Amino acid sequence: MKPLRLPLIVSLIVVSLCACAGAPRLKDTDTVDHKPQDITLNELMQRLSNVVRISGSAEIELKTSKQTLSGNASIVLNEDGFQVNIYSLGFLVGEFSQKDGQLSSSPQMDDADKVIFARVIRDGLLWWKIVDGISNELGDWLVLKTFERVIVIDKAALIPVKQLLYIDDDNILRIVYKDKVWIDGIAYPSVIDANLGENHLDIKFDAIRFEKGGKEEGGGAASLPLQDAPGPPQTP
Repeated sequence: MKPLRLPLIVSLIVVSLCACAGAPRLKDTDTVDHKPQDITLNELMQRLSNVVRISGSAEIELKTSKQTLSGNASIVLNEDGFQVNIYSLGFLVGEFSQKDGQLSSSPQMDDADKVIFARVIRDGLLWWKIVDGISNELGDWLVLKTFERVIVIDKAALIPVKQLLYIDDDNILRIVYKDKVWIDGIAYPSVIDANLGENHLDIKFDAIRFEKGGKEEGGGAASLPLQDAPGPPQTP
């Protein structure tokens, strides 16, 4: 298990943070346009733990060193897998999916590219699915950390603004969240922009919907211990 490189990571995050934009309403989406009141991070995670499926439509652009796919997309995602269909002029031009642990794509992508984009879909959209995480307060931000991920959350709106995913010792996948929509009183980013080298995935949701399961109250989301706020980040 490799140690967290927190001074460098927190420095990179803080330098690039900017104010979040306003909250547009997405068509065909049930929204409640207000900020959460009297809710803690742990309460938010408990509420999100009941979301078992995300479905939506979006504009999407996917780039690798060998190909580019863009168009309108349908996205369906749950804990077991996902299906992304990309259309152009009404015709299916691309597919990307995970089923029974297997990744597949059409047109075919390199295995390494599929792993990168799968992490954007899974960890980027279901950002709250973390294990053994701790949280720190840093000014207007909450920073969630695990050995595989660093997530920065706007403390006022309780919405992610940036995420770093460790692919391996030498590669960090950077996800930037922009804009937001309110879904059942929860702020959710409507734009996800991910980059690693020549790999790029941009998702702009037109509509998005949460489907909730029947978990008992208090189950499903681990408590995140709040650590002492760190000092000023060190410049690498």
